[in-house]
Amino acid sequence: MTSTHDWHPSAVLAGSVVMLMFAGWLGLRSPTAVRAAFSFGMLALLAFASFAALADVAHEVATLDPGKGPSVVAVSPDSRYEIIVVYSGDLIAADTAVVRVRSRNGLLSRESTDLGCVRPANSEPAALIVTFTGPHDITVDANDGRSWQAGFDPHALRPTVTFGLPCQ
Repeated sequence: MTSTHDWHPSAVLAGSVVMLMFAGWLGLRSPTAVRAAFSFGMLALLAFASFAALADVAHEVATLDPGKGPSVVAVSPDSRYEIIVVYSGDLIAADTAVVRVRSRNGLLSRESTDLGCVRPANSEPAALIVTFTGPHDITVDANDGRSWQAGFDPHALRPTVTFGLPCQ
């Protein structure tokens, strides 16, 4: 008969340590050996519980990671370039929007360094509307009314006009 209950590895390990302690208690005759086996088992159980708690906290923190992206927000009129936005930040502060340009050459696509950064004006992440104003020039409008101009060199894919740098 097979069980449909999935055994969590930490439960199996904790049970193994407890059984080891019990076997040591039954099989050892010397009081010192019994104390040593029991102490080792308790230390192993304590260490295991500490690591399990840290892993649980790390898992909770990892699910709160605010980094999002990259997402395409604009495509050039000739369809050779696209503007992407990557949101980055920390667990407390709102997200910073990092704007980059990327070529649209399939597997040979390249991505620029940062054209600019938009830090949030309040506790909400900045929502951006990006439009091409020329073949290699863009306008970035934030949802709070701020606006910037940026440009890039199409051959080197490097910014010629930036805003809000450095992105930190």
